[in-house]
Amino acid sequence: LAPVSHHSLFDFLPRDDSPCPADCIFVFAGMPERKRYGIELWRRGLAPTLVLSVGRFEWRWFPDLGLRHDGGLREIVGATPPKKRHFFVTLSGTTASATRVAKRRFGTRSEALALRELAAREGYKTILVVSTSVHLRRAALTLERLFSGRPVRLAFTAVPEGMSGVRRRDWWKEPRSRKLVLLELLKLGAYGAGVW
Repeated sequence: LAPVSHHSLFDFLPRDDSPCPADCIFVFAGMPERKRYGIELWRRGLAPTLVLSVGRFEWRWFPDLGLRHDGGLREIVGATPPKKRHFFVTLSGTTASATRVAKRRFGTRSEALALRELAAREGYKTILVVSTSVHLRRAALTLERLFSGRPVRLAFTAVPEGMSGVRRRDWWKEPRSRKLVLLELLKLGAYGAGVW
């Protein structure tokens, strides 16, 4: 058997559509470039609403994103025990609001479940999902399962290589990137087997 190349391992993970207009742009929690790219797409007018998923520690650098408002995020953080800190910050026009979302065992699935509830409540019919390239296949698998049978069209777009902390050309040379890619492959296997 031919050896699997570094690029082949990496290329198995992305799931990337071209950015397209939607009712809502949803950005998964995690690496900061995800939010920066989601904000860029929102400011380009691809959707009237932007939803940023904010993990347990991410609120600390939320002000660095350069947004006018945090929707009350800091106040909610102060009133929430650390282990329960996961939030959605929703921006639409000049308004912003922050809400706590249920934090379950599996992070990506927790975010997907909360997004499904939000989409049903707000009536979103199209959602543009943003994440790091290596996270998108698992994110897509999770969302497509949870939205199956619902009248919502999902599209997935990756943070561009130039903005990303995990780059295809040299991911195996950098310890942090190597760990992220290999861990993502393991997680994808678990999610694919339904262990979530």
